[in-house]
Amino acid sequence: MMEEKMNALSTTAAILQQTATQHEAEAKSLRSRLARAEEDFEASQRQAAALKQVVERYEREYIETALILQKVRNGFNKMYTVGFSKACLLYTSDAADERSSVDLGGRRIIKKKK
Repeated sequence: MMEEKMNALSTTAAILQQTATQHEAEAKSLRSRLARAEEDFEASQRQAAALKQVVERYEREYIETALILQKVRNGFNKMYTVGFSKACLLYTSDAADERSSVDLGGRRIIKKKK
């Protein structure tokens, strides 16, 4: 009977040893996967930080470009308004009707009839 108990204990110890070996291998594999996941996570964080910097740069450039465009439009509007009003002063309905008898200043040239 003692021999049977020793054999049972021996078998149980072998099974426990095999289970422990399997668990150790699984733990090692999981530690390796965890390390790769942490590296991937850190790489993703670095990528995210780099992308954030690029987005911020493009946002700054967009704002700068929009401000420049606004200044250009304001300047163009001022030039257009000034240029248009000067052009209107030179162009009269008389000039349109009698092109050859009006000088560049918008004054009518009256020709004497013979």
